[in-house]
Amino acid sequence: MSKYHKAAMSYFQAKVDEAEAVLHTYMHDSVGIGEHSEILKEIIKWTKELAEAQECLAILDVMEDQ
Repeated sequence: MSKYHKAAMSYFQAKVDEAEAVLHTYMHDSVGIGEHSEILKEIIKWTKELAEAQECLAILDVMEDQ
């Protein structure tokens, strides 16, 4: 694995971790939400962030095998 590949994997894994943490807060820790009036928009936004990062990781996995 090249250093660039490793760096890209680390970057997208960090994005996955961030999105999962935010979504967990929104869905399970009501204290962390406060009076957030646009909660649904935020959940949708972070779900898309998570999906994109997971897709990028999958692509990098495929590229490593080539």
